[in-house]
Amino acid sequence: MIKIENVIKNYKVGETQVHACNGVRLEIPDGAFVSVSGRSGSGKTTLLNLIAGKEKPDSGKVLIDGVDIHKLPDKQLSKFRNENIGFVFQSFLLEPSMTALENVELPLIIRKYSKEKRREIAKDMLEKVGLGERLYHKPGQLSGGERQRVSIARALCTNPKILVADEPTGNLDAKTGEDIMALIRSLTKDCTFVLVTHDEELARSAPIRIVMRDGKIISKNG
Repeated sequence: MIKIENVIKNYKVGETQVHACNGVRLEIPDGAFVSVSGRSGSGKTTLLNLIAGKEKPDSGKVLIDGVDIHKLPDKQLSKFRNENIGFVFQSFLLEPSMTALENVELPLIIRKYSKEKRREIAKDMLEKVGLGERLYHKPGQLSGGERQRVSIARALCTNPKILVADEPTGNLDAKTGEDIMALIRSLTKDCTFVLVTHDEELARSAPIRIVMRDGKIISKNG
């Protein structure tokens, strides 16, 4: 269960105070598929980053299975994120000098898995996302859709409880984007999946849909 209690997060842009999250309250049950949509600047990416532990609120709490994650010391928070949360980004964020296999291995290195074990897990995940023949290709040798598949394999190789995705289809054409979303859904049936998107059709496909405006949740269906 993800529980957000009266979270406030502000930024200062020049002389302007931006209320990215303004008293947000939200509960997301385990195993839910949730979309978060809204105009640019509505606060949706900030909300995602707060859930993922990438940003700290100015006030309020973000609880994951009862743990107030932003009260954890930095090392414990990093460990918690590695053990519980997977990340998929619009821009893929792959290491360009590493092969697909090496990129997927990265979170497993943090877990201090042996080289043999992490290679076995990474290879298995890349095969699951349809890249069994691209293990030793570097990102520059892969298409956008293939790079996003590597990103998905990296996010899911640790078997996270929560997957957060920020515009995962934003840099892809419509058909490839549909294929990527179908792949994510097929691999996250037992995982809580929180998706930020500008795509209205994609947002509506989620059983739970949240719409934000000016740092507030203005509607929640499901």
